[in-house]
Amino acid sequence: MDLYCQPEAAVLLASFAVQAMYGDYEENIELELDKLLPQSVIDQYEMTSEMWKDRIRNWWLNNSGLTIEEAEMEYLRVAQDLSMYGIQYYPIYNQKDTDLLLGISAQGLGIYETSSRMSPRPFFPWSEIKNIHFNNKLFTIKVTDKSKIKFRAQETSLIH
Repeated sequence: MDLYCQPEAAVLLASFAVQAMYGDYEENIELELDKLLPQSVIDQYEMTSEMWKDRIRNWWLNNSGLTIEEAEMEYLRVAQDLSMYGIQYYPIYNQKDTDLLLGISAQGLGIYETSSRMSPRPFFPWSEIKNIHFNNKLFTIKVTDKSKIKFRAQETSLIH
């Protein structure tokens, strides 16, 4: 539930997870849908749990022959391509005291609305950040175009 995931990718991830847990396809294994797919994906379509399980089983059949390690590597390969993968979120306030999130990733820093973590507004690649200054919960980011972005850290703990 921490990352947005297209239903097709979620089913593929579930099939690799099942391969890693149980090995090659076995018809008599009961799949626990609530442990394999996020509820947000299940709610997107009017499908029964048996229909979802059939989709996972079909992909699981395609994974035949993968070792536990190979299935885990395939899982990670798909997961790393998700748009929100690898971003850590921290609660902040802007200068108007609006609740926001600071997203930190290998690509740079992004400011996100708390209601949507899909696209940051704005986003600063590391190559455009000249300086980050921190003093008593107040952050200032200086970027190459000489503009400054200021925000204040919130008291709460890390958000996932």
